Amino acid sequence: MGAGAAMMTLVVVITVGITAYLIGTTIRSIRNEHRTHMKLWKNFGLSLGFCALFLISWVGHAITQWQVYTDDQRSHNQPVELGDFVADFSQATLENWQSEFLQLFSFTVMAAVLIHKGSAESRDSGDLIMASLKRIEDQMGTEPTLRTEPLRQDKDLHVVPDEAQGWILKDGDSADPEGYFDLQEEAISAGRELAAKRSVALVIHSPDGSPRGS
Repeated sequence: MGAGAAMMTLVVVITVGITAYLIGTTIRSIRNEHRTHMKLWKNFGLSLGFCALFLISWVGHAITQWQVYTDDQRSHNQPVELGDFVADFSQATLENWQSEFLQLFSFTVMAAVLIHKGSAESRDSGDLIMASLKRIEDQMGTEPTLRTEPLRQDKDLHVVPDEAQGWILKDGDSADPEGYFDLQEEAISAGRELAAKRSVALVIHSPDGSPRGS
């Protein structure tokens, strides 16, 4: 194998490897979500939708670039070689990915270093809180007692209907559900198991949202 062929093999491996890593990470995250028993698309539609759009657009990119490549080769009376097309297609793909990765890397670094007042990604809010705590501590002459996690106060669990014709297992008034379920029986089963672990009550709601018992 010549040096050129070896380099092309490396480029193809990198391109396919990045794609396989991203898709594999998505699949692992779905498998690791043990609390959810709903339909796959209903629970992970955003990731699956963008993954499908990426693959479809990538195929479309390959088709259009193949047409451009073959027209260019024929206009110059050059043979159409699959290896040359793969090189052009991989170069265009990696060029796009490189610019996007650089953009995300730059945003991550700049957001960590600089401040934009009121931005959710900026560190000014945390700095203001720490400064306020420091002033209070100085006035009181005390030192802070910091917790790595907030003090947990378990609340009763609730099985409530979902707007998407499913069921949700919620922790009190929390906005983050404990899990999504297609059937109420599945939500009740998971809720009883979790309620036993937390030593709290399970409140089951009717389809109209009113509580009907535990």
